[in-house]
Amino acid sequence: MNKALEPERAPDEMPAFIEREGTAYGLRAGADVWIDADKFLEAIARADKSTGDNALAEYRRALDLYQDDYLAVDARYDDWASAERERLMAQYLRAADRLAQELLARGDVNIAAYDECVNWCTRILARDSCWEHAYQLMMRAHIQCGQAAQARRVYEQCVRVFREELGVEPSAATVQVFEQIGGKG
Repeated sequence: MNKALEPERAPDEMPAFIEREGTAYGLRAGADVWIDADKFLEAIARADKSTGDNALAEYRRALDLYQDDYLAVDARYDDWASAERERLMAQYLRAADRLAQELLARGDVNIAAYDECVNWCTRILARDSCWEHAYQLMMRAHIQCGQAAQARRVYEQCVRVFREELGVEPSAATVQVFEQIGGKG
């Protein structure tokens, strides 16, 4: 392993990345490596502390780091990876939701923010089709753009998904957003 990672390292020189302890191998503490999951969480923490345009930029940077689910192929069925995969996805969904909320709030100033809000909500729902707040944000963005028919379609999709996947109706908050566009819940 060390020869593959450090082909030029002398045999008596300490490895930079891998250390051996008995029969176990692991990443050397303090190794100069870039771990995407750690950088993703650090970026979200920065975004959570930011405000205004800085928050938008930080959330975008953080979410750009999330390329796919954690070890989606290599360790799909390993229990140790499942918990981390779920934790990182929850962080992604929460951060994307916050970004979409911020964009919706800025739509009055920048109409393109509504489109980006809808885009992020679509991404959220692609990963978790039952993330109810994404449906609410999408409906509000469509309403603000004068697209009542689109907002109704989003509501109908929400109702269908909730019935099929959860066997429940959308919450009162979602119905209330729908009624704001003249729908009957």
